[in-house]
Amino acid sequence: MRRDLREHFPLRCLVCHKLGRKGGDVGPKLDGIAKKGLENVWRSIVDPQAEIAAGFGIISVTKTDDSVIAGAFQKEDDKAITVKPPEGKPIRIPLAEIASRTTPISGMPAMDQILKPTEIRDIVAYLMTLK
Repeated sequence: MRRDLREHFPLRCLVCHKLGRKGGDVGPKLDGIAKKGLENVWRSIVDPQAEIAAGFGIISVTKTDDSVIAGAFQKEDDKAITVKPPEGKPIRIPLAEIASRTTPISGMPAMDQILKPTEIRDIVAYLMTLK
């Protein structure tokens, strides 16, 4: 990885992602990301909407009583979905009480719209070392 990119890596990625003990909790942890494979890592950077890691997609749920719950989509089973609002504990919402909901979206921008192809290549190469 180029030295100038390595120096900026924490500023760009660790604002939202955690690596070891450093970084934020907005995005998935980067420790062990190489295990997901080169194609998955690359796609996560250039098309973050393609596959959103559990607990990190933002969703809005309108219940049948017209109340709205928005936050990070945690999980879904055949009876309910769980959403964690920005401040608070996860809320389990029975499917029968849901009038509508949005598709989870990633807060991460598509990096191919921000970075040069060589920068993306360097970041992917670095991430592939995180086994």
